[in-house]
Amino acid sequence: MWIHPLWQTATIFLGWYVFYTGWKRFETNSLGIQKPFQWKLHVSIGKASLYMWIYGAAVGAAAAWVKWRAFGITGIHFLLGAAIVILALFGYWSGLHMDVHKKRRKILPLIHGSNNFVLLLLSMISLVTGIEAMIRLL
Repeated sequence: MWIHPLWQTATIFLGWYVFYTGWKRFETNSLGIQKPFQWKLHVSIGKASLYMWIYGAAVGAAAAWVKWRAFGITGIHFLLGAAIVILALFGYWSGLHMDVHKKRRKILPLIHGSNNFVLLLLSMISLVTGIEAMIRLL
């Protein structure tokens, strides 16, 4: 049961670092503030963090099944996890699309960054609801 929260907490920290690297791109593209953007670092760590979110959600679902023989018993925590997986899949797809088809863009990077920022916020809420669920159910 403990690998899921530890894994997802590490993923949140990694996700914030990826967000920080992407913020530099946002400053250049949208605010006119020239900042160096480490494209390859952002892409590689971004892919890793999105994989980690999806894998961590699968581990959490598996742990719930082993412990309670049910999905969704954690209520809002489960629903947040489902939303996080959907956002992670979109974040992965949109990032991969921009990496494979490199060109100047305005809209897709904003959607990609906003999606992944919401993913980070939901992950932090999920951390709190996960702690509450563990206190209530263990």
